[in-house]
Amino acid sequence: EEKYTNSPENYRSKIKFELAEIYYPDGRVKKFTKTWKDTDKQLKYNPNIGKSVNNDRFFEKILPPELLNTGSELQKAQKIYKHIQSHYTLNSDKDYIFKDVDVKKAYKEKLGSVSEINLALVNALQVAGIDAMIFLSSTRENGFPTKLHPVMTDFNYLMAFARINGKNYLLDASDKNLPFNMISYDALNQYGRVMDFKNGSYWYDIKPQVTTFERVNLKLELNEEGVLKGRGEQTSNGYLAKFKRDRYQSIGKEAYIRKLTGDGDFEISSYENQNLDNPEESFTETYAVSLVNSDNVGDRIYLNPFITRYKTNPFKLEQRYYPVDFGFPFSETYIAEIRIPEAYEIKSIPGKIVLSLPDKGGLFIANVTREDHSITIYTKIKVAKPVYTTKEYPFLKGLFNEIINFQNSFIILEKKVTE
Repeated sequence: EEKYTNSPENYRSKIKFELAEIYYPDGRVKKFTKTWKDTDKQLKYNPNIGKSVNNDRFFEKILPPELLNTGSELQKAQKIYKHIQSHYTLNSDKDYIFKDVDVKKAYKEKLGSVSEINLALVNALQVAGIDAMIFLSSTRENGFPTKLHPVMTDFNYLMAFARINGKNYLLDASDKNLPFNMISYDALNQYGRVMDFKNGSYWYDIKPQVTTFERVNLKLELNEEGVLKGRGEQTSNGYLAKFKRDRYQSIGKEAYIRKLTGDGDFEISSYENQNLDNPEESFTETYAVSLVNSDNVGDRIYLNPFITRYKTNPFKLEQRYYPVDFGFPFSETYIAEIRIPEAYEIKSIPGKIVLSLPDKGGLFIANVTREDHSITIYTKIKVAKPVYTTKEYPFLKGLFNEIINFQNSFIILEKKVTE
C-alpha cells in the first residue's frame, strides 16, 4: 500500500452476505435487512439517538440567553458551536455512537463522547430556531458505508448537519481545534447520511469547506563557510494548521521544535507562534533559523536553500489500482530571499518550471531570480482535488518527481578571482 488512501477494504473485490429474513414453520417472518424508511423510524424513537435530540426544554433553560437571541442565524450558529465546543472535554473512552448516550448528564458533567457532544450541538441549534439534524458517517479507517441498504454497523461517527440561509454546514464540536464548518480529517470519507426524521434521510457528499495552505517566508544571509542564517515565518491554515496545533499541544514546545527540524540540516534557535488556541485564525510560526545545507568544493559553494522539502516521492507504483485520497485540497508556497557574500558570484541557478495536471487538477511552479548579491526562490505546489483517480495517477506521480528534482537541485556560487 502507498500513502494517501483510506481503508483498503473499500477497493478489495469481495462478496458480503447478510441474514435478510427468517421464515418460521408457523408462517411468521422476521426481517433483518430493512429499508431506510424502517431505519429512520427506528432511530427516531431510539433513546440513544432520536430521543436525544428532543431535549428542547433542557437546553432552553441551560443555554446562556445571549446565544439564542442575538445576531443573524449564522452568527447564532457560530456562537452556539463555540459554546458547545468549549463547554466539553472529550471522553475518548466512549468511542461508540449508538449506546450509553446521555446528553443531559454529559452536559452537566462537561464530559462527553463524540455523539453526546454533537447531539447537544444539534439540540442547541434547534432551540435557536436553526434547521439542524444528525449526520451519520464512517471514518476513513472504517471504510465507506454501504449504500444498497441500511447497515448501521457501517457508521462509527456522528456529527451535526445544519442548513443556514440556504447553505449546508457539517459541524463537529467534539474537537477544540476544529473551526466552524470544518470536520475531522478522519471523517473526510466522501459521504454520509443526513437523518431527516421529518422528510426521510438521504445521502450527502462530504466536501472540505476550508482552504488549506502553508506559506513559508525566509530572509537569509549566507556566510563564506556556506551557512545560512536568518528569520523564518510559516503561516498555516485549514487541515495543515489543525495537524500542527494537535502536535504542539500534545508534545509541548521543545519536542515540537525537534519534530519541526526532524532529520533536516537546519536548527531553530528561537521559536514563537500565534493563534495556537484560536482555530478560526491561521496558525503563524516565527523563528530564527540556521541552515547548513551546502557543500564547499574548492572555490565553489553548492547551495540548497530548502528547509522543508519532499525527500522521496510518495508515489512509486508503476500502476495504482485504487484512488489517491489526500482528503482535502491544499497548496504550499515557499519564498526564500538570500543575501550572498560579496566575495562570491552566482554561477548557476535552476531553470524555471511551470507544470500543470490535466483538468486543472494541480500545478507546480518554481522560479529562481538573481541580482548582484541576492537570490530569490519561489515555489508553489497546488493539489487542487481531494481524490485522484487511477487514470490520473501517472500525472500526479510525474508532478511529484519534478517537485523532488527541483527541491534537491543546487544554486552554484563561485568565489571571485582577486587580482
